[in-house]
Amino acid sequence: MTGRLLLHLVKDLMGDPVDRAAVASIRALPTTGARQPDIKIQREVVIPSGTSPPIGVDLDPGRYLVEATLPSGDLVSDEVEVFDNQDSTLDLRPDESPYEWLSWQQLMGNIEPRPQYHQDLVSFPPSEPNIDWVADPVPPLRGNAPPVGDAWTLLAELTGNPGDAANHLSAGPTSRVYPFLSDPQTQLYQVTANGPWNDWSLPSTPPIYRTQSTPRRYFIVENHRATHLVCLPVPWTSLSTDSTDTELPAQIVVRKRTAEDDLAITVTIRDPQIGSALGYMTLGALPTAERLFDQARHMVSRKQTNPLGAAGAGYVLLGTERGSEPKDWHDWIGNLLNWFQWLPDGAIQHGWLKLRHRRSSADVNEARDALFTAYRRGLPFYSAGLQWLMDGLTLFAPHDPEAGEMLHNVRRVAWRTNFQEPFTIVRLPLP
Repeated sequence: MTGRLLLHLVKDLMGDPVDRAAVASIRALPTTGARQPDIKIQREVVIPSGTSPPIGVDLDPGRYLVEATLPSGDLVSDEVEVFDNQDSTLDLRPDESPYEWLSWQQLMGNIEPRPQYHQDLVSFPPSEPNIDWVADPVPPLRGNAPPVGDAWTLLAELTGNPGDAANHLSAGPTSRVYPFLSDPQTQLYQVTANGPWNDWSLPSTPPIYRTQSTPRRYFIVENHRATHLVCLPVPWTSLSTDSTDTELPAQIVVRKRTAEDDLAITVTIRDPQIGSALGYMTLGALPTAERLFDQARHMVSRKQTNPLGAAGAGYVLLGTERGSEPKDWHDWIGNLLNWFQWLPDGAIQHGWLKLRHRRSSADVNEARDALFTAYRRGLPFYSAGLQWLMDGLTLFAPHDPEAGEMLHNVRRVAWRTNFQEPFTIVRLPLP
Protein backbone atom coordinates (compact mmCIF):
# COMPACT_ATOMS: atom_id res chain seq x y z
CA MET A 1 0.00 0.00 0.00
CA THR A 2 1.42 3.36 -0.99
CA GLY A 3 0.34 6.93 -1.44
CA ARG A 4 1.81 9.69 -3.57
CA LEU A 5 3.28 12.92 -2.20
CA LEU A 6 3.47 15.90 -4.59
CA LEU A 7 6.28 18.27 -3.56
CA HIS A 8 6.99 21.81 -4.75
CA LEU A 9 9.03 24.81 -3.53
CA VAL A 10 6.97 27.98 -3.88
CA LYS A 11 9.17 30.69 -5.44
CA ASP A 12 8.42 32.98 -8.39
CA LEU A 13 11.90 32.79 -9.96
CA MET A 14 10.83 35.21 -12.69
CA GLY A 15 8.47 32.62 -14.15
CA ASP A 16 11.28 30.17 -14.97
CA PRO A 17 10.58 26.40 -14.89
CA VAL A 18 13.18 25.27 -12.34
CA ASP A 19 13.25 21.49 -12.11
CA ARG A 20 16.19 21.31 -9.67
CA ALA A 21 15.70 24.01 -7.04
CA ALA A 22 16.65 22.25 -3.79
CA VAL A 23 17.24 18.90 -2.14
CA ALA A 24 14.62 17.86 0.42
CA SER A 25 14.78 15.10 3.00
CA ILE A 26 11.62 13.14 3.80
CA ARG A 27 11.49 11.68 7.30
CA ALA A 28 8.84 9.33 8.64
CA LEU A 29 7.37 10.60 11.92
CA PRO A 30 6.68 8.13 14.75
CA THR A 31 3.13 6.99 15.11
CA THR A 32 1.19 8.11 18.14
CA GLY A 33 2.34 6.22 21.24
CA ALA A 34 5.42 4.72 19.60
CA ARG A 35 8.40 4.20 21.89
CA GLN A 36 11.00 5.08 19.26
CA PRO A 37 11.31 8.90 19.07
CA ASP A 38 14.05 8.96 16.39
CA ILE A 39 13.11 10.41 13.03
CA LYS A 40 15.07 8.72 10.26
CA ILE A 41 15.47 9.89 6.71
CA GLN A 42 13.16 7.95 4.46
CA ARG A 43 14.35 9.52 1.22
CA GLU A 44 16.11 12.50 -0.32
CA VAL A 45 14.63 14.04 -3.45
CA VAL A 46 15.38 16.99 -5.71
CA ILE A 47 12.36 19.28 -5.72
CA PRO A 48 11.23 21.80 -8.36
CA SER A 49 10.22 25.44 -8.10
CA GLY A 50 9.10 28.32 -10.30
CA THR A 51 6.60 27.20 -12.92
CA SER A 52 7.77 23.57 -12.95
CA PRO A 53 5.14 21.05 -11.84
CA PRO A 54 5.58 19.30 -8.49
CA ILE A 55 7.53 16.07 -8.23
CA GLY A 56 5.69 12.93 -7.15
CA VAL A 57 7.15 10.64 -4.49
CA ASP A 58 5.62 7.24 -3.62
CA LEU A 59 5.53 6.65 0.14
CA ASP A 60 3.93 4.30 2.61
CA PRO A 61 0.90 5.78 4.36
CA GLY A 62 1.84 7.83 7.40
CA ARG A 63 2.94 11.22 8.57
CA TYR A 64 6.18 12.78 7.32
CA LEU A 65 8.46 15.71 8.01
CA VAL A 66 9.87 17.32 4.86
CA GLU A 67 12.92 19.61 5.21
CA ALA A 68 14.89 21.48 2.57
CA THR A 69 18.01 23.59 3.03
CA LEU A 70 18.02 26.22 0.28
CA PRO A 71 21.08 27.59 -1.55
CA SER A 72 20.77 30.62 0.74
CA GLY A 73 21.33 28.35 3.75
CA ASP A 74 17.76 28.91 4.97
CA LEU A 75 15.81 25.88 6.16
CA VAL A 76 12.18 25.39 5.17
CA SER A 77 10.13 22.50 6.53
CA ASP A 78 6.58 21.26 7.00
CA GLU A 79 4.66 18.14 7.93
CA VAL A 80 2.28 16.20 5.71
CA GLU A 81 0.20 13.05 5.94
CA VAL A 82 0.20 10.50 3.13
CA PHE A 83 -2.83 8.26 2.65
CA ASP A 84 -3.09 4.92 0.91
CA ASN A 85 -3.84 5.17 -2.81
CA GLN A 86 -4.23 8.97 -2.66
CA ASP A 87 -2.29 12.05 -3.73
CA SER A 88 -1.17 14.45 -1.00
CA THR A 89 0.29 17.87 -1.83
CA LEU A 90 2.91 19.80 0.11
CA ASP A 91 4.01 23.27 -0.98
CA LEU A 92 7.14 24.31 0.90
CA ARG A 93 6.96 28.07 1.39
CA PRO A 94 10.25 29.85 2.17
CA ASP A 95 10.49 33.54 2.99
CA GLU A 96 9.20 35.78 0.21
CA SER A 97 11.44 37.87 -2.00
CA PRO A 98 11.22 41.67 -1.80
CA TYR A 99 10.23 41.69 -5.49
CA GLU A 100 9.70 39.03 -8.12
CA TRP A 101 12.71 40.36 -10.05
CA LEU A 102 14.90 39.53 -7.03
CA SER A 103 13.46 36.05 -6.52
CA TRP A 104 16.50 34.26 -7.97
CA GLN A 105 18.80 36.40 -5.84
CA GLN A 106 16.84 35.78 -2.66
CA LEU A 107 16.88 32.01 -3.30
CA MET A 108 20.67 32.21 -3.54
CA GLY A 109 21.02 34.25 -0.35
CA ASN A 110 22.18 37.43 -2.12
CA ILE A 111 19.11 39.40 -1.00
CA GLU A 112 17.30 39.45 2.34
CA PRO A 113 13.70 38.22 2.61
CA ARG A 114 10.96 40.81 2.31
CA PRO A 115 10.57 41.56 6.07
CA GLN A 116 14.27 42.45 6.47
CA TYR A 117 15.00 44.00 3.09
CA HIS A 118 14.42 47.69 3.84
CA GLN A 119 15.66 47.80 7.41
CA ASP A 120 19.07 49.26 6.48
CA LEU A 121 18.15 51.11 3.33
CA VAL A 122 21.01 53.23 1.97
CA SER A 123 20.46 54.85 -1.40
CA PHE A 124 22.98 55.09 -4.20
CA PRO A 125 24.43 58.56 -4.67
CA PRO A 126 23.48 60.38 -7.88
CA SER A 127 25.07 58.97 -11.05
CA GLU A 128 26.71 56.06 -9.21
CA PRO A 129 27.77 53.37 -9.65
CA ASN A 130 29.09 53.45 -13.20
CA ILE A 131 29.09 50.08 -14.93
CA ASP A 132 30.85 49.41 -18.22
CA TRP A 133 30.60 46.41 -20.51
CA VAL A 134 34.00 45.21 -21.75
CA ALA A 135 33.68 43.21 -24.96
CA ASP A 136 37.26 43.84 -26.11
CA PRO A 137 39.57 43.39 -23.10
CA VAL A 138 43.31 43.93 -23.25
CA PRO A 139 45.33 40.86 -24.38
CA PRO A 140 46.12 39.43 -20.89
CA LEU A 141 42.38 39.26 -20.14
CA ARG A 142 41.08 38.05 -23.50
CA GLY A 143 41.43 34.30 -23.09
CA ASN A 144 42.99 33.95 -26.53
CA ALA A 145 45.34 31.08 -27.27
CA PRO A 146 48.24 31.39 -27.00
CA PRO A 147 47.87 33.81 -24.06
CA VAL A 148 49.50 37.21 -24.33
CA GLY A 149 50.75 39.10 -21.26
CA ASP A 150 50.34 38.55 -17.53
CA ALA A 151 46.87 39.25 -16.13
CA TRP A 152 48.09 38.84 -12.56
CA THR A 153 50.67 41.60 -12.48
CA LEU A 154 48.29 43.85 -14.42
CA LEU A 155 45.54 43.50 -11.81
CA ALA A 156 47.85 43.49 -8.79
CA GLU A 157 49.34 46.85 -9.72
CA LEU A 158 46.18 48.59 -11.00
CA THR A 159 44.42 51.12 -8.75
CA GLY A 160 40.75 51.93 -8.55
CA ASN A 161 41.10 55.57 -9.59
CA PRO A 162 38.08 56.63 -11.66
CA GLY A 163 38.66 55.79 -15.30
CA ASP A 164 41.88 53.86 -14.74
CA ALA A 165 40.27 50.42 -15.08
CA ALA A 166 38.58 51.19 -18.38
CA ASN A 167 41.81 52.64 -19.77
CA HIS A 168 43.97 49.72 -18.70
CA LEU A 169 41.60 46.75 -19.00
CA SER A 170 39.77 47.45 -22.26
CA ALA A 171 41.51 47.57 -25.63
CA GLY A 172 38.61 49.41 -27.24
CA PRO A 173 35.71 51.61 -26.21
CA THR A 174 33.55 50.34 -23.36
CA SER A 175 29.77 50.54 -23.31
CA ARG A 176 27.87 52.01 -20.38
CA VAL A 177 25.35 49.52 -18.98
CA TYR A 178 22.16 50.45 -17.18
CA PRO A 179 20.10 48.31 -14.78
CA PHE A 180 17.46 45.99 -16.09
CA LEU A 181 15.51 46.68 -12.87
CA SER A 182 16.38 48.59 -9.72
CA ASP A 183 15.27 50.31 -6.54
CA PRO A 184 17.20 52.84 -4.41
CA GLN A 185 19.52 50.20 -2.88
CA THR A 186 19.72 47.38 -5.43
CA GLN A 187 20.45 47.25 -9.15
CA LEU A 188 19.88 44.12 -11.24
CA TYR A 189 21.72 43.60 -14.53
CA GLN A 190 21.33 40.74 -16.98
CA VAL A 191 23.91 39.92 -19.62
CA THR A 192 24.71 37.32 -22.26
CA ALA A 193 27.92 36.98 -24.24
CA ASN A 194 26.51 39.45 -26.74
CA GLY A 195 25.69 42.16 -24.21
CA PRO A 196 22.90 43.23 -21.85
CA TRP A 197 19.71 41.16 -21.81
CA ASN A 198 16.87 43.43 -20.69
CA ASP A 199 13.98 41.01 -20.82
CA TRP A 200 11.97 38.95 -18.35
CA SER A 201 11.95 35.94 -20.65
CA LEU A 202 14.94 33.69 -21.19
CA PRO A 203 16.73 33.94 -24.57
CA SER A 204 15.64 31.48 -27.24
CA THR A 205 18.61 31.65 -29.61
CA PRO A 206 22.14 30.23 -29.46
CA PRO A 207 25.07 32.55 -28.67
CA ILE A 208 26.50 34.09 -31.82
CA TYR A 209 29.68 35.20 -30.08
CA ARG A 210 31.32 31.77 -30.35
CA THR A 211 32.56 32.80 -33.77
CA GLN A 212 34.28 35.92 -32.43
CA SER A 213 37.96 36.10 -31.57
CA THR A 214 37.82 37.16 -27.92
CA PRO A 215 36.27 34.51 -25.65
CA ARG A 216 35.98 36.56 -22.45
CA ARG A 217 33.70 39.38 -21.29
CA TYR A 218 33.81 41.59 -18.16
CA PHE A 219 31.94 44.24 -16.20
CA ILE A 220 33.80 47.19 -14.69
CA VAL A 221 31.83 48.43 -11.67
CA GLU A 222 33.04 51.78 -10.39
CA ASN A 223 32.18 54.29 -7.73
CA HIS A 224 34.23 56.96 -5.97
CA ARG A 225 35.56 54.43 -3.46
CA ALA A 226 36.80 51.51 -5.58
CA THR A 227 36.55 49.70 -8.91
CA HIS A 228 35.61 46.04 -9.35
CA LEU A 229 36.44 43.79 -12.29
CA VAL A 230 33.71 41.16 -12.66
CA CYS A 231 34.47 37.98 -14.62
CA LEU A 232 31.27 37.23 -16.51
CA PRO A 233 30.50 33.50 -16.97
CA VAL A 234 29.28 33.82 -20.55
CA PRO A 235 28.29 32.21 -22.82
CA TRP A 236 26.38 29.88 -20.51
CA THR A 237 24.42 27.42 -22.61
CA SER A 238 21.27 25.61 -21.54
CA LEU A 239 21.41 21.82 -21.24
CA SER A 240 17.63 21.48 -21.30
CA THR A 241 16.50 19.01 -23.94
CA ASP A 242 13.84 21.41 -25.23
CA SER A 243 16.18 24.40 -25.58
CA THR A 244 19.41 22.91 -26.90
CA ASP A 245 22.20 25.42 -27.45
CA THR A 246 20.22 28.33 -26.02
CA GLU A 247 22.27 30.87 -24.09
CA LEU A 248 21.12 31.76 -20.58
CA PRO A 249 21.76 35.17 -18.97
CA ALA A 250 23.99 35.90 -16.02
CA GLN A 251 22.43 38.13 -13.37
CA ILE A 252 24.62 40.70 -11.66
CA VAL A 253 23.39 42.46 -8.55
CA VAL A 254 25.04 45.64 -7.31
CA ARG A 255 24.08 46.96 -3.88
CA LYS A 256 25.03 49.81 -1.58
CA ARG A 257 24.36 48.73 1.95
CA THR A 258 26.61 50.94 4.09
CA ALA A 259 27.10 54.65 4.58
CA GLU A 260 30.79 54.14 3.68
CA ASP A 261 29.74 53.56 0.06
CA ASP A 262 31.08 50.01 -0.18
CA LEU A 263 29.51 48.05 -3.04
CA ALA A 264 28.34 44.46 -2.75
CA ILE A 265 28.41 42.62 -6.07
CA THR A 266 27.09 39.13 -6.78
CA VAL A 267 26.85 37.07 -9.97
CA THR A 268 24.27 34.32 -10.53
CA ILE A 269 23.37 32.24 -13.55
CA ARG A 270 19.67 32.22 -14.33
CA ASP A 271 19.76 28.55 -15.22
CA PRO A 272 16.59 26.54 -14.47
CA GLN A 273 18.60 23.31 -14.54
CA ILE A 274 21.66 23.98 -12.37
CA GLY A 275 21.42 27.59 -11.17
CA SER A 276 20.70 26.40 -7.63
CA ALA A 277 23.70 24.07 -7.71
CA LEU A 278 26.00 27.07 -8.01
CA GLY A 279 24.41 28.51 -4.88
CA TYR A 280 25.12 25.31 -2.97
CA MET A 281 28.73 25.45 -4.18
CA THR A 282 29.08 28.91 -2.65
CA LEU A 283 27.45 27.66 0.55
CA GLY A 284 30.06 24.88 0.71
CA ALA A 285 27.41 22.15 0.44
CA LEU A 286 29.20 20.21 -2.30
CA PRO A 287 27.31 16.90 -1.87
CA THR A 288 24.03 18.75 -2.33
CA ALA A 289 25.46 20.62 -5.32
CA GLU A 290 26.43 17.25 -6.77
CA ARG A 291 22.82 16.08 -6.60
CA LEU A 292 21.62 19.19 -8.41
CA PHE A 293 24.34 18.90 -11.05
CA ASP A 294 22.56 15.67 -12.04
CA GLN A 295 25.32 13.72 -10.31
CA ALA A 296 27.81 16.17 -11.87
CA ARG A 297 29.19 13.57 -14.28
CA HIS A 298 26.48 14.43 -16.81
CA MET A 299 27.55 18.07 -16.73
CA VAL A 300 31.21 17.31 -17.38
CA SER A 301 30.28 14.94 -20.20
CA ARG A 302 28.36 17.83 -21.83
CA LYS A 303 31.43 20.04 -21.82
CA GLN A 304 31.22 20.87 -25.53
CA THR A 305 27.75 22.36 -25.03
CA ASN A 306 28.47 24.22 -21.80
CA PRO A 307 32.18 24.25 -20.85
CA LEU A 308 31.61 26.79 -18.05
CA GLY A 309 28.94 24.58 -16.47
CA ALA A 310 31.22 21.58 -16.91
CA ALA A 311 33.98 23.45 -15.08
CA GLY A 312 31.60 24.09 -12.17
CA ALA A 313 30.72 20.40 -12.08
CA GLY A 314 34.43 19.59 -12.16
CA TYR A 315 35.01 21.48 -8.92
CA VAL A 316 32.13 19.56 -7.34
CA LEU A 317 33.42 16.18 -8.55
CA LEU A 318 36.94 16.86 -7.29
CA GLY A 319 35.63 18.31 -4.03
CA THR A 320 33.48 15.25 -3.28
CA GLU A 321 35.68 12.51 -4.77
CA ARG A 322 36.19 9.41 -2.65
CA GLY A 323 38.70 6.63 -3.21
CA SER A 324 41.84 6.48 -5.33
CA GLU A 325 40.58 4.32 -8.19
CA PRO A 326 40.41 5.80 -11.74
CA LYS A 327 37.03 7.20 -12.76
CA ASP A 328 35.60 7.85 -16.19
CA TRP A 329 35.29 11.60 -15.56
CA HIS A 330 39.05 11.93 -15.01
CA ASP A 331 39.55 11.94 -18.78
CA TRP A 332 36.83 14.58 -19.14
CA ILE A 333 38.77 16.91 -16.84
CA GLY A 334 41.73 16.51 -19.16
CA ASN A 335 39.53 17.49 -22.07
CA LEU A 336 38.54 20.70 -20.27
CA LEU A 337 42.25 21.50 -20.18
CA ASN A 338 42.96 20.66 -23.81
CA TRP A 339 39.79 21.63 -25.66
CA PHE A 340 39.09 25.06 -24.11
CA GLN A 341 42.30 27.05 -24.04
CA TRP A 342 40.44 30.17 -22.84
CA LEU A 343 39.35 28.31 -19.68
CA PRO A 344 41.88 28.47 -16.80
CA ASP A 345 39.60 26.37 -14.57
CA GLY A 346 40.05 23.21 -16.64
CA ALA A 347 43.84 23.48 -16.32
CA ILE A 348 43.58 24.05 -12.56
CA GLN A 349 41.38 20.98 -12.11
CA HIS A 350 43.65 18.82 -14.24
CA GLY A 351 46.64 19.90 -12.14
CA TRP A 352 44.92 18.93 -8.91
CA LEU A 353 43.68 15.66 -10.37
CA LYS A 354 47.26 14.71 -11.24
CA LEU A 355 48.50 15.71 -7.79
CA ARG A 356 45.79 13.76 -6.02
CA HIS A 357 46.34 10.56 -8.05
CA ARG A 358 50.08 10.88 -8.61
CA ARG A 359 51.97 7.64 -9.09
CA SER A 360 55.25 8.94 -10.45
CA SER A 361 57.32 12.07 -10.93
CA ALA A 362 55.79 12.34 -14.41
CA ASP A 363 52.36 12.96 -12.81
CA VAL A 364 53.85 15.65 -10.58
CA ASN A 365 55.50 17.32 -13.56
CA GLU A 366 52.24 17.18 -15.50
CA ALA A 367 50.45 18.80 -12.55
CA ARG A 368 53.05 21.57 -12.47
CA ASP A 369 52.67 22.18 -16.20
CA ALA A 370 48.87 22.33 -15.88
CA LEU A 371 49.02 24.88 -13.05
CA PHE A 372 51.50 26.98 -15.02
CA THR A 373 49.16 26.80 -18.01
CA ALA A 374 46.27 27.96 -15.83
CA TYR A 375 48.34 30.90 -14.59
CA ARG A 376 49.12 32.00 -18.15
CA ARG A 377 45.46 31.75 -19.17
CA GLY A 378 44.56 34.45 -16.65
CA LEU A 379 41.81 34.81 -14.07
CA PRO A 380 39.76 31.67 -13.37
CA PHE A 381 36.04 32.13 -13.91
CA TYR A 382 35.33 30.55 -10.51
CA SER A 383 36.77 32.05 -7.34
CA ALA A 384 37.39 28.49 -6.10
CA GLY A 385 39.78 28.12 -9.03
CA LEU A 386 41.85 31.05 -7.84
CA GLN A 387 42.13 29.45 -4.39
CA TRP A 388 43.04 26.06 -5.88
CA LEU A 389 45.64 27.67 -8.15
CA MET A 390 47.20 29.43 -5.19
CA ASP A 391 47.23 26.23 -3.12
CA GLY A 392 48.76 24.24 -5.96
CA LEU A 393 51.53 26.74 -6.63
CA THR A 394 52.27 26.77 -2.89
CA LEU A 395 53.28 23.11 -3.11
CA PHE A 396 55.89 23.83 -5.80
CA ALA A 397 57.10 27.27 -4.72
CA PRO A 398 59.67 26.25 -2.03
CA HIS A 399 61.85 24.45 -4.60
CA ASP A 400 60.75 26.12 -7.86
CA PRO A 401 61.54 29.84 -8.37
CA GLU A 402 59.16 30.13 -11.33
CA ALA A 403 56.30 28.71 -9.25
CA GLY A 404 57.28 31.07 -6.43
CA GLU A 405 57.03 34.11 -8.67
CA MET A 406 53.65 32.99 -9.98
CA LEU A 407 52.43 32.37 -6.44
CA HIS A 408 53.50 35.87 -5.41
CA ASN A 409 51.51 37.41 -8.26
CA VAL A 410 48.42 35.24 -7.65
CA ARG A 411 48.43 36.11 -3.96
CA ARG A 412 48.46 39.82 -4.74
CA VAL A 413 45.25 39.38 -6.74
CA ALA A 414 43.77 36.95 -4.20
CA TRP A 415 43.98 39.65 -1.53
CA ARG A 416 41.64 41.71 -3.72
CA THR A 417 39.20 38.85 -4.47
CA ASN A 418 35.90 38.05 -2.78
CA PHE A 419 36.00 34.28 -2.19
CA GLN A 420 32.44 34.29 -0.87
CA GLU A 421 31.18 34.68 -4.42
CA PRO A 422 31.08 31.76 -6.90
CA PHE A 423 32.56 33.75 -9.78
CA THR A 424 35.71 35.83 -9.66
CA ILE A 425 35.34 39.50 -8.71
CA VAL A 426 38.51 41.53 -8.15
CA ARG A 427 38.38 44.78 -6.15
CA LEU A 428 40.76 47.54 -7.23
CA PRO A 429 40.98 49.96 -4.30
CA LEU A 430 42.00 53.57 -4.38
CA PRO A 431 45.74 54.13 -3.73
